[in-house]
Amino acid sequence: MPDPDRLIPCPIAARARKTPDAPAVIVGDEVVTYGRLNKRIEGVAAALRARGVMPGDRLALMGREDVDAIIRFWAALRCGGIVCVMSPRLPPAALRERIETLEAVDISDTPV
Repeated sequence: MPDPDRLIPCPIAARARKTPDAPAVIVGDEVVTYGRLNKRIEGVAAALRARGVMPGDRLALMGREDVDAIIRFWAALRCGGIVCVMSPRLPPAALRERIETLEAVDISDTPV
């Protein structure tokens, strides 16, 4: 597990401790509270660590406007990863090339 003192503090975790039932993310009809969001972020962060993600690793993530993308983004940061947001408009070959050039791990399909 990364040294928490060397990582950027997560504002979502702090807010979840203070107001866990307050709405954090609203996308369409989906409303996620800070408490639930924090738990989901930690679950994905644990899965990323289990995959071997270490602080400083580059992590490719599709730039989508949904709750799962938000969770993956914050989970990557919580692991100390460097998030490389990819455009879903790029053709698959261009996406693969960018991910390879960055030497990034694609986390777009990590279960949330």
